[in-house]
Amino acid sequence: LIAYGSTGGSLMGGAMLRVPAVTRVAAEVGRSPAQVLLRWAVQQGVIVIPSSSSEAHMAENLDVTGWRLSAAQMRAVGAVAKRDRMRVYLPDPEEAP
Repeated sequence: LIAYGSTGGSLMGGAMLRVPAVTRVAAEVGRSPAQVLLRWAVQQGVIVIPSSSSEAHMAENLDVTGWRLSAAQMRAVGAVAKRDRMRVYLPDPEEAP
């Protein structure tokens, strides 16, 4: 499984970066919301492909090893409401050949 647009993607304006559960966990672990989202996916065995137009943000995005989210933090990020989660854009995987 590969994750594209783990922060909500440019089409959503990085919406996941502003979700209260994500920002709370980020504050708890002293990391950015982007790092929390990427770590959450990596910790579940998902390959992530982060992107950024900034070298500093790219370096930050790659710094998701050497630390872990607690089980409670994983649940908090995983419990984000459907309306706040990343959305699937066409082509819909359910309709892919």
